[in-house]
Amino acid sequence: MNKLMSMVLAVFVVTAQLNSASASDSFAAQPTSCINSSFSATGNSNWQNISLKLTNNCGQSVDFQNTKITFVDASSLDTSFWGDFSSLSYPDNVLQITSQMQTDGTFLATLNLHFPTTTGSNSILPKGGSIVLYYGAPTADYVANSVQVYLGAPPNTGSIAVSVPALPSELRGYTNNPNVTATKIDSGASVNANAPWNAVTPIAPLENGSSYTLSTPNIIFNGTNCAPSFVPASVVAAETPPTVNLTYVCSPVAQEAATINVSGAPGSLTQVSVTLTPNDGSAALTQIVNLTNGSGSASVSLTAGTIYTLSTSAIPGYSVHFSPQPLQAAAGVVETITFSPSSSKVPGWPNYLAMGAVTDDSPATQTSLQSRPIDAIFKYGGLGGNGDPGQIVYPIFDLETAQQAQALSASYQQQQLPNKVIPTMVIYTAQMSGGTSFTDFEYTNMVMHYINLIMEAQKLQSFQSAQFNYPGAIILNPDLFGMLQQENLLNDANTAISQVQLQKALQTAVCFATSTIDTNYGTGLNYEALFQAIRSKTTDNWSAMSTWDTYKMQYFNHCTANPTVPASITIPGFTNDFPGWVQSTNWIIRQFAPNVTFGWQVNLWGVGSSNWVHQNYDAATLKANVSDPTVALIDATTAYQGNYKPDFIVFDKYEMDAIPGAVGSGYLFNARDWFNVLNYINNVSGSLGNIPVMLWQIPGGHLQQNNDVDMRTSHASTEPDFFFGDSYNPLSNLKSYILGTSLSSSIYGTSNIMDYLMMDAHGGNLYVWQTNNLQHAASSNVFAILWGGGNTTSVGSFPSDDGGWLANKINNYYKNPVSLPLR
Repeated sequence: MNKLMSMVLAVFVVTAQLNSASASDSFAAQPTSCINSSFSATGNSNWQNISLKLTNNCGQSVDFQNTKITFVDASSLDTSFWGDFSSLSYPDNVLQITSQMQTDGTFLATLNLHFPTTTGSNSILPKGGSIVLYYGAPTADYVANSVQVYLGAPPNTGSIAVSVPALPSELRGYTNNPNVTATKIDSGASVNANAPWNAVTPIAPLENGSSYTLSTPNIIFNGTNCAPSFVPASVVAAETPPTVNLTYVCSPVAQEAATINVSGAPGSLTQVSVTLTPNDGSAALTQIVNLTNGSGSASVSLTAGTIYTLSTSAIPGYSVHFSPQPLQAAAGVVETITFSPSSSKVPGWPNYLAMGAVTDDSPATQTSLQSRPIDAIFKYGGLGGNGDPGQIVYPIFDLETAQQAQALSASYQQQQLPNKVIPTMVIYTAQMSGGTSFTDFEYTNMVMHYINLIMEAQKLQSFQSAQFNYPGAIILNPDLFGMLQQENLLNDANTAISQVQLQKALQTAVCFATSTIDTNYGTGLNYEALFQAIRSKTTDNWSAMSTWDTYKMQYFNHCTANPTVPASITIPGFTNDFPGWVQSTNWIIRQFAPNVTFGWQVNLWGVGSSNWVHQNYDAATLKANVSDPTVALIDATTAYQGNYKPDFIVFDKYEMDAIPGAVGSGYLFNARDWFNVLNYINNVSGSLGNIPVMLWQIPGGHLQQNNDVDMRTSHASTEPDFFFGDSYNPLSNLKSYILGTSLSSSIYGTSNIMDYLMMDAHGGNLYVWQTNNLQHAASSNVFAILWGGGNTTSVGSFPSDDGGWLANKINNYYKNPVSLPLR
């Protein structure tokens, strides 16, 4: 890809020669050598994310209009690509890579760039500037030195004019325009256009002299199905566009009135929003039910025979039951929605202090957890574990984690265990785990992050059922708030976001999630319906995603050019700053996944470092020096304010087991340190209206004994010992590698590990490690502890097995779990 850019620049360099040449002559120009390029790839054995960075080192600006780029690949590529085009406008052509086999068995991959020519558009890359092109493939088989870039590839100058009639009377009140797709008959390449009613709209750019078919989805609205037809059915694109007439034949769709009865809601609640999602791929319906003293009724018109899945917005402190679920529309059908007070702090989670584990979604991990029960599994979303900036990624890990959670729940049910496993996804929409960075707030990155969040939220929501009314949970943006607090970056974040059109970015993302395209797999398919259609013809999710990737940019390109949103969705107005971005993130989850719970993550080190835990604090000093500054940062973000407040807040500890890997950084915590942490999170929770607390990514290593079931001579830590308590004093029989650990006295106040481990809540030397502190955690508003991480001991066999030590602790705990106090 880098080479591609080089070629483009080369083309520009020879502009003087091209001024007197024909278009075909200019295409024959030699590739340029003054564009630096570099391929890179990240991913796993199943999928690679490939990028090509092209930098203009030609000493002058370069025009990338009508550029053709080729490179050699060992595999055939037939996929879409996208990019970060810096100061250039986003291309308006179909961004597709095609391949042709060469005589040596390799493939020549070809792609084209065409930029808008409207006023204000730009295709000129300044000297020193760069663009990055991205695509995905099962393997990274590019030949790095093979990229060729040609300026002035023959432009697509053809077009077709579509004559759209006036809005049919049967669609009175319908506010969207037809979305027309022109598909090239010989290659399947397509171009979309928004075609206003009662107007003639050109579809361009198309290949002059090539034949195209036109399509647009049926319009189903207010009990009417309007079927489109085009005359002629196919047409040849030309510089003088031929006209194709679009007409509609509308017929009534049988409707049935359904009654929705709501009861048991809080008396102070004046209305509840009920969402009915049909199984035919059409838009979900939203019905407001007005309430008096917690009860109310409403009537809604549904398409006869269609099956609808119901959901409501979460009511803190209440669970909800639907009867029936799902609902099939028929004459006189009644849906009964009953709310009841719940002793659970967070909807869908147990009414006791829950336990969770990290997963890699593998069969081996699933097998190990079948005999080691837990209440939740968690995994990072996306392919790179960093939010995949600049990429649109189908939520395959959300799918597989949710499937694993339900498989574990079924296994526990067969074992007559009560545990229902909640899939919990860790999602980045802005990532500062690697240091200060504002690139996620650049426009294209922001749009794609919004898209990925919507898809991940919708994927979890899709697992909602009568058994799993709250089908998942989301942890948002680890380390982001911590960096904003530690480095005082909130004003910088405000500035970065103020330079992009947040509202337009959000609108474009919602358009992506709700728009449809016509493909060989079916017509009028939204992104999820397309994936399901592909999946029905493939053997596994990854193969389906690979094919889906070849279509995703059709949705993106259409919505970039014309970000329309269905009338059923009203996007609130958000401020163009960091609080507005936070509120828009909260809104997405509430809008697209009303039954999915979520919370933002906060770091212990936000006040500068986490070494404050090693100090002896009185309550007032801890609150003033540590808790209050953290609350001030959270308040400034507005994350826990407004109409879309999260369900919980998340705190973590550096996820490595302390000994030997993290002890040098101050992450060996004794009992005094953990009491400080619990007091701190209790303060923060109380200041935010007693928001429930999740302890996440907590190291599961323990203080190993000689002759321990855990045979490892590494991965020691203290967290399970502190929370569950030991059956006898572990300090009397520690493994030698733990006893031999020397501490930094500047961090811990002592170099002697035994002295340090004996410290009690007040800094004395009387701590008893047989003490169980789970009740203390629950009293500090902790509702769940999720154990493990990518390099940390957890409950199952992944990533490192402790011989079942932690699982045995949890199994014994389940015999008498700690109930959650309501406050």
